[in-house]
Amino acid sequence: MTKNVNSIFQVTLSNFVIMRNDSRMYIGKVLDMYKKGSSGRYGSVTSSTNLAELQAISLLVYLPLLTVRILNRRSSHSLSN
Repeated sequence: MTKNVNSIFQVTLSNFVIMRNDSRMYIGKVLDMYKKGSSGRYGSVTSSTNLAELQAISLLVYLPLLTVRILNRRSSHSLSN
């Protein structure tokens, strides 16, 4: 999955991204990105058009996004009693 990262929408240093883990979503600023080079060593890169080539991304997390889940349940009480 590309996560909407391509040659038009690149991930670059100081850009803001939305990151998600199992429980929350966050807004974060990209501080650094690391890619494995041909020598086997890791190096910092300034931009990427492919998330799969990155080994790690360092983010400064500003804000967890609160999400509201709406349950589709039938109410056991009727408003027209």
